[in-house]
Amino acid sequence: LLRFAVSWTPTWKQPDITEETLALNRAVLHTFVRRVQEGGGIPLILFLPSFTDYRDAGGRPHDRDLLGIRVLDHANLVYVNALPCLDQLPSGQILFTTGWHYTPASNELIAQCLHAVIQQEPFRARLGF
Repeated sequence: LLRFAVSWTPTWKQPDITEETLALNRAVLHTFVRRVQEGGGIPLILFLPSFTDYRDAGGRPHDRDLLGIRVLDHANLVYVNALPCLDQLPSGQILFTTGWHYTPASNELIAQCLHAVIQQEPFRARLGF
């Protein structure tokens, strides 16, 4: 839901973020977390950057003031940011396919980083497991 909601704005236009927008996103995310917990699960939120989070329409690096990160930070929830993981991809390897999907190398990095993060005791304690 978050991916859909925050990607609705065209990439060439800087999104307008109002307090109402942040409050609505916060409510959606908190409802998700509450429902997962009510069902006996442990919510794990992962921010996966999109192709446009790395490059603007002219192919230049993005400033990294990302809407998804702002929304998650405002919601004050525990989440894993995959940006630092993907930044570890060796020079010369690509993050995305021509269809803007992650490459196998990107998926492997994300899996390795996510595994490492959820093994850390402070993170596990914040999630309640």
